[in-house]
Amino acid sequence: MERHSHPTPITLSVASLPHFQQCYTGIEMTTDQHAALSKVISVDADVMHGTPCFAGTRVPIQTLIDFIESGETVKDFLAAFPYVTSEQVRTFLRLSKDLAIEQLSCVSS
Repeated sequence: MERHSHPTPITLSVASLPHFQQCYTGIEMTTDQHAALSKVISVDADVMHGTPCFAGTRVPIQTLIDFIESGETVKDFLAAFPYVTSEQVRTFLRLSKDLAIEQLSCVSS
């Protein structure tokens, strides 16, 4: 399977995001993607038992996904969780989209 090259690829660091490393070993990210991720998502064993949360909050990322899956809007989510910023949500959704498309491109080639 041919791998697509990305500018300055890095692998998620076990030290910075151990849960993601365990779940997504092998996903490569650009330096920009990694920097954006670290500003948006926090994984800390002392916060929500290591559940990935929006940085600076105790709001799990899964909660946003659940809102969207149930037909709620991002605006509804932000109203319910005012400590999460619209920039965090936009960045998370953009990064998720980019990573999903990159992974699907690798699988299909």
